Amino acid sequence: MTRRAGREKIRLRTPTQHESASCAMKRNTLCSKGRDPAAGRRLRLVSCGFTLIELLVVIAIIAILAAMLLPALTKAKMRSQAVFCMNNTRQLMIAWRMYPDENRDHLMASFAGGSGPEWDGGGFMDFAANNPANYDINFNLAKSPIWPYCGKSPAIFKCPADRASVIDNHGQRVPRIRSMSMNPFMGGPNGSGFGAALLGNSQYKTFTGLSTISQPSRLFVFLDENEDSINDGWFAMSMNGYLIAAPNVIVNWPAYYHNRAAGFAFADGHSEIHRWLDGRTMPLVRDITLVQNLNGTTFSPSNPDVFWLQDHATTK
Repeated sequence: MTRRAGREKIRLRTPTQHESASCAMKRNTLCSKGRDPAAGRRLRLVSCGFTLIELLVVIAIIAILAAMLLPALTKAKMRSQAVFCMNNTRQLMIAWRMYPDENRDHLMASFAGGSGPEWDGGGFMDFAANNPANYDINFNLAKSPIWPYCGKSPAIFKCPADRASVIDNHGQRVPRIRSMSMNPFMGGPNGSGFGAALLGNSQYKTFTGLSTISQPSRLFVFLDENEDSINDGWFAMSMNGYLIAAPNVIVNWPAYYHNRAAGFAFADGHSEIHRWLDGRTMPLVRDITLVQNLNGTTFSPSNPDVFWLQDHATTK
């Protein structure tokens, strides 16, 4: 009796084929009228997914995360530019060292009046519009004694971090072609003839041959020069005050676009990025010629950056 009754109950719970079709028709009718409970729940979920406050909180979190990541991305970009800069100066150094190998050990000059032809072809850049020395590689760079030895590649004369050095070329803003400059004591002239009393360079050595450089791993050849300071390829500097208690003098300024640092290439062929310590070494770039004439240099007493430049430029 009990088992039969159970079977009957089970048969009652199982709808017939006709009943199933009837229920399906009812569900379709309800769905078409928007009365399906499941559909209603889906509609409520879509319309009430987030409140305005929740959306604002999400946006604020995304903004905070972006603000946290941006400095890291900026530093990563600076590091990559520094690597490119060191690669450029490394290529310049290979070319610079090849020149004396084929020219009886004579170094090319950093400026007119040195031991050989000028390394940059005698170019003089400024911020004047339509000056081909600023943008035309054939005007100066292609005439450089280093040109045949560097694969005739203009890119290595320009640091990728130098973004401010642009000029007007017949209505178009174009980058200047060079951001590198040379140590005045490498090939000369040392500048003593331009202001002997002020610069104090005559008592320091000007190297005219590769074999005469006694400490090649300490003495730099090329460096990034400040965008407002760079004109010719000669980085004018003073040795006045070196190792004594006299005021230090800044004539030309080094660049600082590598996160308060500049790229340097040394006489032994290696390159590095050197960070500056004193804010006076990093004047605001204004896209104007800031370079001082040798009768109007800037005094910067007890500046550790000036001492570093002096210590890595030449010897007694």
